[in-house]
Amino acid sequence: TTYRGRAWSIRGSKAQRIIHCDIVEGSFCTETFYVFIERLLQKMQPFPLPNSVIVMDNCRIHKHSDIQELIESR
Repeated sequence: TTYRGRAWSIRGSKAQRIIHCDIVEGSFCTETFYVFIERLLQKMQPFPLPNSVIVMDNCRIHKHSDIQELIESR
């Protein structure tokens, strides 16, 4: 048996300063990432103002249709 310790994930957003941060035990899933993006969007400004762009990599939860729709609806 392999023992794996407790894992923590930290997700942050930063431009000139941190505008939103969240820590969850374990890893992010679509639901926890959705809540993170909802809260982040509340603090963002319209493009092209500072803090107006979200950059995500190719992680599966980043490409989920609910996440994409949430961001595009803004």
